[in-house]
Amino acid sequence: MLRKKDVEWIKTRYALHKEKPRKTMSNYERQRYYRLRPRIKETLEALVTVMNALPEQQLEQTFSKDNVGPFLKALFSMKVDDIEERRKRILELWHFMLVEHSTHPYVIRLVGKERLQLLTHAGINPIQALYVVASSTSSRLRK
Repeated sequence: MLRKKDVEWIKTRYALHKEKPRKTMSNYERQRYYRLRPRIKETLEALVTVMNALPEQQLEQTFSKDNVGPFLKALFSMKVDDIEERRKRILELWHFMLVEHSTHPYVIRLVGKERLQLLTHAGINPIQALYVVASSTSSRLRK
């Protein structure tokens, strides 16, 4: 699991590189990142385990839009200074999300069979159907 001092070190490194950009990392930095990657993966795996085990009521409170939103924004953000480096990773993530969540069984479970039939009959594909239903649900929740 990630330790607080690991997170602080990463934030410090980022701030230093923003202040004084340089082309290459030092060997120490490279080694430290190498040691951090397994901890980051372990943290993500722990979150997946928790999400699969928690009751829906607890998931709703823990993994809400307010709590997960900043993570997703950071994951998919396109920063001006390194846009070309991030494009490939972000596009791969979007491709995974779209392929994984546009399968017919998943869309039926999420949207509902009758609603999906109505939407696809109107010429809307499964991804658009997810968007339409999510948008209408989100707007109803805001009222």
